[in-house]
Amino acid sequence: TDAEGDISNTLYAQKIVPYCANSSFSQNYPVPQFPSSKNESGDLTVTFAYNSSDPSYFNISPQCQKNDTAVFRFAITDKANHTSDTISSAPIVLIYQ
Repeated sequence: TDAEGDISNTLYAQKIVPYCANSSFSQNYPVPQFPSSKNESGDLTVTFAYNSSDPSYFNISPQCQKNDTAVFRFAITDKANHTSDTISSAPIVLIYQ
């Protein structure tokens, strides 16, 4: 929910893998434009890809020749430079193939 209705067009995403720095990343991704107003609420869907080189997806495949146990974190900053609370996933195991 955004009280002012000024959500920016950038999503911060981070993948944390404590025992494989090559699998970890933090990056800003574009958010599609959508109409918003004061006290607007809604959901954002983030799509992940495994072994993909397509830059429109987060590539989350393991990079250290073993399974990744990863935590994902997300935040959005609005046009007034206010950053949302960061949400974090529970640990997720990504199987190395």
